[in-house]
Formats: sequence, C-alpha cells, structure tokens
Amino acid sequence: MLVLTTALLLDIMAGEYPDRVHPVVWMGRFGRFWYSLSRFSTARGNILSGAGLVLTASSLFALAASSIIAFSGQLSPWLEPLMSALILKSTFSFAGLLRSGARISETLRHKDHFQARRDLTWLCSRDSSSFIETDFASGAISSLSENLSDSFIAPLFFYTLFGIPGAVVYRVVNTLDANFGYRNKEFEFFGKAPALTDDVLNFLPARMTGLLIVLFAFIRPANGVRGFRTMLSDHRKTPSPNGGWPMAATAGALGVRLSKPGCYTLFAAGSEPGRKDINRAIRLMGWTGAGAMVLFIAGGIW
Repeated sequence: MLVLTTALLLDIMAGEYPDRVHPVVWMGRFGRFWYSLSRFSTARGNILSGAGLVLTASSLFALAASSIIAFSGQLSPWLEPLMSALILKSTFSFAGLLRSGARISETLRHKDHFQARRDLTWLCSRDSSSFIETDFASGAISSLSENLSDSFIAPLFFYTLFGIPGAVVYRVVNTLDANFGYRNKEFEFFGKAPALTDDVLNFLPARMTGLLIVLFAFIRPANGVRGFRTMLSDHRKTPSPNGGWPMAATAGALGVRLSKPGCYTLFAAGSEPGRKDINRAIRLMGWTGAGAMVLFIAGGIW
C-alpha cells in the first residue's frame, strides 16, 4: 500500500519523468534496436522475431526493475519502497493524461487548431491536418477514455496481482504494441506478437474501466444507464477488441457521438462533441480514476 500510495502522489505532484530517463522511452528504443537487427524477408521470420522481442524485452526490463529494487533494499530499508514507487510511477500516467485533455480544451477555446494538433498527438496518432473542433473533441474524448485503461488502470491492475514485475511487463508489452502493432506493410507480421499479447493483457482491465466509467457516470452529470447500454451495444465497433469498452461507455454516458473517419462511430444517435464535452470527459475520467485508486489501494491492504 505504501508503494502504491507514494507512486500515485508522485504522479499527481511531479508529473511525467523527462524523456531521457523515462523507462518507457528506453523500452521503445530497445524495440526499435531489436527491429533494426532482426528484420526478415519472410512472414514467419518476422512473426518469430516479434515474439522474441516481447519475451526478451519483458524479461529484461522486469529483471532490471527487480534487481534495482533488491539492490536499493540492501543499501537501506527505506530506499527499497521509494525505489519501488519510482519504478511503479514510470509504468502509468493519470494526472498527465487529464492535463493533456485540458490542454486541448484550452487551445480549442482560443481557436488555436495548430497547437491542438500538437497536443492531440500526445494522446493518439490520428491525422488531424483537416480537423475542426468536433474532430478534435471526438479524438480527445475517445483517447482519454481508452488511455485511462491502457495508461492507468491496466498497469495498476497488474501491479496489484503481480507486483512491480507485473506492472513493468504490462508497460513493456503496451509500449511495443504502440510502436509496432500497426496493420501496415512494414509491421504487419513483426507487430503481431506485441499486438496479440497486448490484447490478451488488456482483456480484463478494459472491461473493468468501462464498468467503472458507467458507475461514476451516475455520480457526475452523465447518464450511467445510457453508458452501460452503449458499452454493451457498441464496444465491438472498434478495431481493438478492448478499446471499444471504455470508449463506448464514455460516448453513451456523455451523450456524444465519438467517431474516427473510416473506422468507427460510437453512439451514433449522440450530439456532435465540442470543447465543453472534453471538460465533461475530463471530470468523468477524473472521478473514475480516483475510484480506481481507492480500489487498488484497498486491494493492496487485503
């Protein structure tokens, strides 16, 4: 409980680590280094190489984290929980996620679409060159809800079950999926193992996030019943087998239509989202994340 509480306080008070020391950055660099050395001319070779990357990177970073914690414990009994909290913090982001949504809302208030495009890239990889306010809002709300699962609830879920190694392994897999899990010509086969492993790991956290969003929609000025119904009816409409759960729950709860051109539309009967809906989504994600914190801390106690 002490480690988790400290990590959550670090996230709220200190924000994100600098890129030069952030473990997630090093996970991505390791993946790209592996890819540069192990590309094959055959589909099978690339699939095996991608699987080897998942196993190697997961084992390497989990072992490194465990070794650092063990070494710090030998230096001082007080240093071990602090180092554990610092490492755990590197596996998730909550305050930074909400702040990124707030930045997009603020830039839209000033009609600064150029800066909004830059801010949106922190949340997702959509081509926003022709976006208007509705598109920015849809992208921001969708990404806030999906990233609440991927970037916050999922790593803490695995920490609760398996400790620091569990959270680190999840972050490695999720990072590799973000780098290589694209269905394009370059990564079609190499990215299969990272993408499939990420889908398996996110199966329970995504559904848990969707249910928590529905629950806290009853507390905030949103519609929990509509969120639940939309989650059940629309979650299959997204390419991801997991991302649709929190996104559809949010769309229904807020009563807005969330769409990605040529990809999906969630709660088609909803109104077009705007800047004010981003703020509503931030509040809903804030309450949901806070509720998840309480659950995970309670889980650590028991």
